[in-house]
Amino acid sequence: MDKGDKKVRNTHLHTRTSAPEAAAPTKAAGQDKVADAQSAKLRAMGGKLGNQAVDEKLAAASGTQKALLDHICERLKTIHGVQDAERSEIKDVRDWFKEVSKGTSGYAKPDPTRWHEVAKIYMQAAQALCQGQLGRGAMLLERAAEVEEATFATLPVQVREKLNAQEQSAAAAPTEAHGVVTHAGAPRCDRPKDLIWGERILSVHDTLDNAPPFRASKRKWYESPEEEEEEEDGKNA
Repeated sequence: MDKGDKKVRNTHLHTRTSAPEAAAPTKAAGQDKVADAQSAKLRAMGGKLGNQAVDEKLAAASGTQKALLDHICERLKTIHGVQDAERSEIKDVRDWFKEVSKGTSGYAKPDPTRWHEVAKIYMQAAQALCQGQLGRGAMLLERAAEVEEATFATLPVQVREKLNAQEQSAAAAPTEAHGVVTHAGAPRCDRPKDLIWGERILSVHDTLDNAPPFRASKRKWYESPEEEEEEEDGKNA
C-alpha cells in the first residue's frame, strides 16, 4: 500500500508525538475492585451450583472472553493498516490535492489521527475483558464497532482507493458480544500481545495542518513540469 516517497514542495507537515497518558491510580484501583467482585461472585456460585456447573459456566465465559479479545486484536491490526495508508497519502500530496482544491466530492486532506478514538475504545474494551469484566468489555466493544463504522465513513476517496478488500469497511461487533449482560464476569486473563496494534495507532500524530500555498506561476504546485510542457506544446502546435 505504501508508495515511494515523493518530494512535495511547500507541504507543511507537523508531526507531534506525545507520551502515553498514565492511568489515574484511583481509576485503576476502582477497576481492580470491580474485577475482585466478579471473582467473588464466581466463588460464591461454586458453593450454590457445584463444581461441575461452575466449570461449565467458566468455560463458556472464557470462550466468549477469548472470542471478543481476538476480534479486538484483529480490528486493531486492520485499522493500523488503514492508518498507514492514510499516512502515506500525506507524502503523496501531488496525487490528490488538485481534487481537494476543486472540491471534488469525497476528496479531503488525510488525517491519520482520526483513528485514535476507535483505538482507545477498543483498548478499553480489551482491558475490561482481561480484568474479568465480561459485560463491560462487551458493551465497550459494541460501542467501538459503532465508532469504527462512523470513522470509515469519513475516510477520503484517495485513501480508500489504496486499501485492500479486507480494509475497505468497518466490521460489526461479533455475535458473542450480543446478549452479554452488564454484570457478567469471567476469569482474569493475560493481555494479548496483539494489542500492540492499538498502541501503534495511538502513537501516530502526523497531520497535514496547512495546505501548500499556490505559487504565483503558470504551473500550479500540484502539476508536474511534464504537464506544463504538454500544455505549451499543445498551444504551439
